[in-house]
Formats: sequence, C-alpha cells, structure tokens
Amino acid sequence: CEAIFVNSHWTKNSIVNDYHIEPDKVNVVGVGVSLPLQPLPQRKKESHNVVFIGRNWDRKGGPMLVEALSLVRKKFKDATLTAIGCNPRINNENVQVLGALDKRITSDMETIERALADAAVLCVPSVFEPYGICFLEAQLHGIVPITFTGEGRGDAIKDGQTGILLEERTPRALSEAIIEMFSNPEKARKMGRAGHEYVINNLTWNHVAERVLTVIKSQCAS
Repeated sequence: CEAIFVNSHWTKNSIVNDYHIEPDKVNVVGVGVSLPLQPLPQRKKESHNVVFIGRNWDRKGGPMLVEALSLVRKKFKDATLTAIGCNPRINNENVQVLGALDKRITSDMETIERALADAAVLCVPSVFEPYGICFLEAQLHGIVPITFTGEGRGDAIKDGQTGILLEERTPRALSEAIIEMFSNPEKARKMGRAGHEYVINNLTWNHVAERVLTVIKSQCAS
C-alpha cells in the first residue's frame, strides 16, 4: 500500500510496530460524528443525569457505572442513569434502560436526542474501546464525556479540555469525575463548548474525507 488510513494514533502505532510498516505511509484521519450536525444546544436547567451509550453493556463498563452511580447518589440524591443501545437486566429505579435504538428511524432518533438533551455527562467506562463514536456524539451536544484512558480514546477526547480520561479504573474514580462535573456546572459548560467546537471543526465525515483526499492527491502528484 502507498497509503494506509486509520482512525487513531493508537491504531497507527500498532500498524507501524506490529507489522513494521513505514510511519509515513500510515495516516491518522480520524472518525466522523454519526449524528446530524447542529448548533450547541442551550440547556434550560441543570441536570444530574448520566447517559450511557453502547451495545455491549459489559465490555462498555455498564456494571461498574451502576456501582459508580450509587456512590454519586450519596452526594447528589437525584442522580440518575439512562442507558441507550442495550438491554441489561437491572433492578434499579434510578436507571432507565431505553434499549437498542436505530438512528434511521425518526422516533428512535428523537429519543436519542431527548436523552442527550437531558444529560449532564456521558459515561462509558469501556474495558476496551478502539475509538468511541459516542464520545463525539456527546461532545456535539455539549456534554462532557467521561471514560478511561487507553486505545483510541485520546483522539476522540481532549483530556481535561473536552472530556475526562481516567487512569484509575474503579467505580470510585468514575463517581468522583461525575461529581466534579455535577458540582461545577460552569466548568462543565465550558468543557461542553470546547467539545462541540472540537467535533465541528475536526471530527465530521467531511473532515475525514478531506484528510483522505489530501493524501490521495499528494500520492497522485508524486
């Protein structure tokens, strides 16, 4: 191959180091957000709702997030969790499970949009996460994403600026990050604005296509 396109620097490092490919041939072009682009939503009230998006409840860290929610509720008694994309069996009145939703269906898309509009943070503490388009969806809506470090997440989220990447993989660490956002709504709004701009200016499919075309054109010119 004259050029290889990948979604993250983590993937590039794997191809270069594991397959001994020349670094100059491997191009990080990113991923595009999978929801319609829109202006930053204006939130009318403070929320203590956490949204989770993922098809694989266990791999995406759902059980640990439920544990974290119980710790969060010691400080914020109205804290709730909304799970999208899966159907875990949870007997917890503070957890709402919306199940699998199809973005191609208008009513399902409206449900997703409402859930994001009602959320304060998105938390998907995946055990393994190659990238995580849900993090882009959250940032598009001005929601702070919280997850663990590792794999391609460092390309999806600018740690400390548009979201939070945690080294410690425990319910306690998750709860502390969520509580920090709940306790500092202005900080959360600032990070939300930064996240929205980051996605709009860098992580749309048009941006991905432009980066791919730039490389192709340079190859054709040479």
